[in-house]
Amino acid sequence: MIYMTGKFVKSRKDILHQSDQFHTIKDDKLRSYFIAFADQMNEQVRNEIVATYNDPELASAYRGWRNFNDLHGRGFTLKGTMQEIVRIPAGQVYEFLRAYFEPEYGEKWLQNKKVLRHELIRPFWVVSKF
Repeated sequence: MIYMTGKFVKSRKDILHQSDQFHTIKDDKLRSYFIAFADQMNEQVRNEIVATYNDPELASAYRGWRNFNDLHGRGFTLKGTMQEIVRIPAGQVYEFLRAYFEPEYGEKWLQNKKVLRHELIRPFWVVSKF
């Protein structure tokens, strides 16, 4: 048995698929998303977004939230009717994500499962899976 990601792995089916693993998005990947918004963003905004995605302390805080929610109700409210899945940092990151997803998915873009599973959103999950 191999101990991996907080649980014992007995077979290959227990190993998380790469899309289910949390990762940081590297600069070159983010730059490809910035291309569509090159005329709307200045260098300072781009640097703030890249710094937020690559901040190890912030990533550690989100790992802590995921671990806490795994142990205590998986992010559901006390009545169990609603679940918090994602907590996006306010400011330029939220504005960038809104500008990226809202034209395709509408005003309720954050309620779309495709958006929630997108690699730009996954680092800000507060639950392991939903």
